[in-house]
Amino acid sequence: SLHISSLYTSTWVSVTLMCLLVMGVLCMGNLKVVISGIFSRSERVYSNTAQTIGNAIVTWLFRISVLALVINILHYDGGAFLFVDYAKMVGVVAVVYILQTLIVRLAGWVFISPKQMTIAMEQYYHLRMLACCALYPVLLIGANWPNAIVMKILCGCVLLLFSAALIWKGAQLFYTKMASIIYILIYFITLEIIPLLAVYTSRLFI
Repeated sequence: SLHISSLYTSTWVSVTLMCLLVMGVLCMGNLKVVISGIFSRSERVYSNTAQTIGNAIVTWLFRISVLALVINILHYDGGAFLFVDYAKMVGVVAVVYILQTLIVRLAGWVFISPKQMTIAMEQYYHLRMLACCALYPVLLIGANWPNAIVMKILCGCVLLLFSAALIWKGAQLFYTKMASIIYILIYFITLEIIPLLAVYTSRLFI
C-alpha cells in the first residue's frame, strides 16, 4: 500500500488546500438554490444564481484546481511531489474544460432550443460544482489516511454519483422517446468519460 500523507507536508500543498477551501466557501454561497435546482422537476432558469464575472472565475478555478490535485495524488507513487507538475495538470484540465464547454454549447445550439440550452448548461455547471465540492473532503481525508486505495475508492464513488446524476438530469430534461436515452448515453461517453480518461492518462506524460 502507498502512504500518501507525507506529500501533504509540502508547503505548496498546504497553501493550495487552504486556497481551495476559501474558493470553495465563496462558491457555495448559493448551495441551497443549486441543490434545489438539480432536484427540481420544473424546467426553469434559476436567475437568482446568476454569477458575476468574478464569481464565475473563482468557481471555474476551484473546479479545475480540485480535479487537477486529485489526479496528481491518484498518480503519486512516492518521491517528490512538485508544484510544477500540479501546475501543468491544471493547464491540461483547463484546456479540456474549455473544449468540453465549446463542444457542448455547439451541440446544444444545433440540437436543442436556446431555453433548453440555458437550463442544461446551468444544471451541468451545478452538478460539476457539487462533484468538486465532494472531492475536496476526499483530499483532506487523504492527508491522514495510510492507504491510497481509499482515495481511489472515494473518488470513484463521487464520480459515479456525478455520472448517475448527470444521466438522470439529462433524461429528465430531454427525454421524449427511447432514442433520447441513447443520445444521452452517447453524449456522456464521448464528452464526459473519454475526456476524463484522457485527463487522467495525461498525467503519465507530465
